[in-house]
Amino acid sequence: MRPDEQERLIGNIVASLKGVPAEIQKRQLWHFKQADPAYGAGVAQGLGWDIKGISGRIARKSRPIRPRTGRQEYRDGTT
Repeated sequence: MRPDEQERLIGNIVASLKGVPAEIQKRQLWHFKQADPAYGAGVAQGLGWDIKGISGRIARKSRPIRPRTGRQEYRDGTT
């Protein structure tokens, strides 16, 4: 991807994530960082986060667990 395309992609992602809760932003930043550290760092900078403070612990916290009641339940208690 050309540098100008990368900048537009990062800008679009940053604009899309600005209005979402901080926990979701951090979770997404971890995924972006895993896919490409420079990409994750660019999005983090645009959102005002330090990518070094983003860890996998955040992303693992809300992985779905096997539902017992027929509805999806998450480790953090949300459904």
